[in-house]
Amino acid sequence: MPSTPINLPKLNEVDVDLRYKGEHIINKGVPLDDLVAHLVVKDGRVTVDPLNFAVGTGTIASAIDLTPDKNVLHAKANIDFRRLQLSRIVGSTTGFAGNGTVGGSAWISGTGNSMAAILGHGDGHASLFLQHGGDISALLVDLVGLQGGPAILSALGVPNKTPIECLISDVSLKDGQMNTNAFLVATKESNILGKGTANLDTETLNLHMWTEATHFSIGNLSTPINIGGTLKHPSIMPAPGPLAARVGSAVGLGVLFPPLAIIPTIRLGLGDKNACEDTLAKLHK
Repeated sequence: MPSTPINLPKLNEVDVDLRYKGEHIINKGVPLDDLVAHLVVKDGRVTVDPLNFAVGTGTIASAIDLTPDKNVLHAKANIDFRRLQLSRIVGSTTGFAGNGTVGGSAWISGTGNSMAAILGHGDGHASLFLQHGGDISALLVDLVGLQGGPAILSALGVPNKTPIECLISDVSLKDGQMNTNAFLVATKESNILGKGTANLDTETLNLHMWTEATHFSIGNLSTPINIGGTLKHPSIMPAPGPLAARVGSAVGLGVLFPPLAIIPTIRLGLGDKNACEDTLAKLHK
């Protein structure tokens, strides 16, 4: 994460009140269609509210507040993703195929003199949802940046070209420690579940993923995997021990399917009728 210090003296040198509206953004590498922003800089405090973009038929709406206190900044940010077209977000890539919809929300509050310091000791929460997201191996590589995506899927017992019905991710951040509240990638054949932590101060990972088949098949036993290392250099390894013990330890992690209570948040991001709500309803029957 960026560790370049924010130049606080320069912020104190200017006062700005800027309203800007760009009705059309022309840039093949950036999936943004328009921009509305209101920037205020006064006595070193920076507020950007709103900072909104259109992406296809969807929107990204955000607000940012940076308040100086001696040599550090108190930072607060809120962002909402509403009905974003996945094909527009990854339109500049070559490997992804699919026209899914992305929605969700996030907030962050932290103190520091750089982005890394603010996140490394910050608090926050993020939820992200995806419906009908195309092929799962391309998603892992293009969105998550995991070049070992096919190897992960092989260990989990999931074919590379499996279409995604729904993805649900819900995480919380406390003093720089990110914890997984819910993680689900649902396909017609299986459900990939996950749990773990990421320390944003040290940028280290301690994540676990495993598969639960929707229909039992003795020829399709999967291997839970551990994801460690750092954000820059993740390490992906099968969980140690006999298969039965690995599966047992995965179940013992205590993650069940995401709760039905998350449905109102899903509706805000994806709309009233969406595949993730249908998926949760089936899983909780």
